[in-house]
Amino acid sequence: RELKTARSLRARDNALTAVELKLKTGRYHQLRRHMAWIMGCPIAGDTTYEDEKYLYKGAGLFLCSNKVRFEHPYLNTVEGRKEWLAMRDDCGSNMLQEDASDGVICVNVCVDVPEKFMALLEKEEAIFSYEASKV
Repeated sequence: RELKTARSLRARDNALTAVELKLKTGRYHQLRRHMAWIMGCPIAGDTTYEDEKYLYKGAGLFLCSNKVRFEHPYLNTVEGRKEWLAMRDDCGSNMLQEDASDGVICVNVCVDVPEKFMALLEKEEAIFSYEASKV
């Protein structure tokens, strides 16, 4: 089944590119297969779908879910809704939010992109800039 994404960018010319994928449906290895088979640019460090000569040995898979949103499993029940109504005005966090259109309470989690991602992109940018300067 093909991945349904809101937006994705394609890497070109054997360069590393930060890619944003917004998953709307989910299957086992779906993002990894989509990038390798459909887009023709596997995720860096993917030992299953990337050609071995390009692997970043020992660096791990460069895939991170840094933003996740899902419906709260308890606060959307009858009992949970009562608790939510009692606490929502005091909830200063953006982690719990009630959707204005349908009233569904969602959990929003966001983390920073791992440092190893930024370090690898900076390294590749330096190599690309050096190669471009020789032309």
